[in-house]
Amino acid sequence: MNSNLFVKQMFHYFPAQIAPAVINLIIIMVLTRSFTIEVYGEYILITTLIGFFVTVFTQWLIQSILFYRPKYNEDNRKKEFNLHIESIINKFIIASIILLLLLIIYNTLFMDVTLYILGVLIILVQSIFTIEQVILQSDLQSKRYAMRIFSSSILRVVGIVVLTLTTINLISVLIVIVFSYLLFILPKLKNYMQVKKSKNISTEQFLKIMLKYGLPMLGWFLAVSIMNVADRFLIEYFHGSKAVGLYAGNYSIISAAFGLVFGPLTIVIHPLLMKVAVNLTEHKQKIEQLISKFTTIFFIVGLPIIIFVDKFRQEIAYLFLGEEYVVASDLITIVMVGIFLWNLAMVGHKGMEIINKTKVMFSFALVSCLTSLLLNVFLIEKYSYLGAAYGNLIAFGLYCLLVYVYSIKRIKWKWNIKELILVGCCSALIFLILDFITINMEESLTINILIIVGTTILAGLLYLSLLLALIKIKLIDIRF
Repeated sequence: MNSNLFVKQMFHYFPAQIAPAVINLIIIMVLTRSFTIEVYGEYILITTLIGFFVTVFTQWLIQSILFYRPKYNEDNRKKEFNLHIESIINKFIIASIILLLLLIIYNTLFMDVTLYILGVLIILVQSIFTIEQVILQSDLQSKRYAMRIFSSSILRVVGIVVLTLTTINLISVLIVIVFSYLLFILPKLKNYMQVKKSKNISTEQFLKIMLKYGLPMLGWFLAVSIMNVADRFLIEYFHGSKAVGLYAGNYSIISAAFGLVFGPLTIVIHPLLMKVAVNLTEHKQKIEQLISKFTTIFFIVGLPIIIFVDKFRQEIAYLFLGEEYVVASDLITIVMVGIFLWNLAMVGHKGMEIINKTKVMFSFALVSCLTSLLLNVFLIEKYSYLGAAYGNLIAFGLYCLLVYVYSIKRIKWKWNIKELILVGCCSALIFLILDFITINMEESLTINILIIVGTTILAGLLYLSLLLALIKIKLIDIRF
């Protein structure tokens, strides 16, 4: 693997990540202004639960696809692999249809469960869409991946914006989400409903192989999902839907922003590393070098963003969410550092995925999840959404630490301290420049935006110039 391949994949994946991230920001802006804080909090609880169940049904398979598909491709058995995946999706569709029929009958005879019906539909179509996307990712078909995710995101935001011109409510928004995925999985539904059998091994045998690798990874994702679900429901329990709305709104801004930046990196890193790892014994040192370089890249990208968002956190909350959400903007910095550590750990644990130590990853995620739950029970009751932010920060940091310590005697997660110090010094200059800027929230919003944009461009150009100079004289080396 070389830098040109990495850059090429990044070039294709970056728009695919920009679109959902920017569109998610637009959706947040629209919904926080169209719904009350309480209704927005309910929307967050519903979509959080949907995301949790999508994780349950797909992540074990997704991780197994990313691990095994390159091996099948090497053996020219891609068609066989596809047949087994289609058979698994077929079983998932049948189970979902049965559940939907039961819910429709219950809705007709007893009480309105429309939200549940739409929730199951979203789980079904989003799960299939996600599985199809990860197959494209594994095959390095970045153009198709980008086009599908971009088109789906555009459809979603256009639908929600149109709703604001007519009648917008929770049900109509969920219907839009259903169609934003359904339209893209329709072309292959016939394949899923008319499954052919493989001549080599049965789908049941294939499923056992996939589960052996995927179940520990499912446990990992469940632990992570529980952290994301539990904090919101604990806030709801102790402080109500309004507090959930304040927390989730500010959290979503940072999550979307970091998804914009780290999403393309993470998506490109995984299949490229897995491709090198096909010959693990021969390429162990190369893998360690790549993980080290990706770590440096994450710091290069992440540190200036943390500094920028911390400086303008109130303005960001006001601009993207509305004046009512500014009161909770202090949690932005805490959440941001936690998400950065979590994304950093995603790079560090690639070595554990490569050597199939998914059970260890699950145990680390479980420890972090329990830590988060225990801390949040006490911190949220006393400090509301700020307590949730601190609890998750500690849990994410703990996971990062556990991964680093475990990697020492296996595939090492090496941090190039000299390079990280240099990146830190460059970021410190950004901090000094931004520290001179004062924003008056009572002044014109246009003027404030111009000041922020102008300052960011100036600081960004200086930061980039310093980095390029350090790369040129080889004090920082991120070439593969």
